[in-house]
Amino acid sequence: MRAPRTTGAVLAAVLGTTGAATLAPAAAAGPGVCDGVRGCKVVARVDVDGDGTKDAVGVARRGGKGAPEGRVVVRVRTDRGILKATRTTSYWFGAPFHGTSDLDGRGGREVVVGATTGAHTSFYWVLTVRKGALETLPAPAFGKQWAVDSAAMVTLGWHRTAEQPAGRVQLRQGERIGSTKRFDVRLTTYRWKGGWKVVDRDRKRVSETKAWKWGGWHVPGLPRW
Repeated sequence: MRAPRTTGAVLAAVLGTTGAATLAPAAAAGPGVCDGVRGCKVVARVDVDGDGTKDAVGVARRGGKGAPEGRVVVRVRTDRGILKATRTTSYWFGAPFHGTSDLDGRGGREVVVGATTGAHTSFYWVLTVRKGALETLPAPAFGKQWAVDSAAMVTLGWHRTAEQPAGRVQLRQGERIGSTKRFDVRLTTYRWKGGWKVVDRDRKRVSETKAWKWGGWHVPGLPRW
């Protein structure tokens, strides 16, 4: 959290009435989020822990771009100190930081970083604050990592518009129907309530063009790819 700016006029007024000024220590007075961490860069200033104030987010890569084995280091500077998490990566060619978004609706944004790149599927770690620590927010489907895709035979995307409440997310997962130009897409809507719960299911047959557009991230705060 950034320290509030105190102007000279305000400080003078305080001194004039009390004879002394007592200023509470601010989070910015502590170590920076990237201090002492090789290759760390501040990538965002958003509320991560849900207290209503902005936190500094720092990310560093361990292992070269596209390396078969590596790690991504995530650090968040809150007013209570620095939260830290390290996750494994493999064959991740893009930037390690993907963005932030409020996915589970519990207050504060989740931090999304790359995990693995397959032939055409990308997997991500989503980190959230739980009991004062950075923890993995598991995907509603596919285990701990969140996956997106858009390829000749498949589409896979996570959806929520800005008008929809946080804590709901829809998975659109589809496959090509035989040798046609249409896809069979399953739409499953989840809601976070102590865990992901299915609240709606639907199924659509759409053109390949529409199905491909549904692939990727379609939630506020995150690039599609």
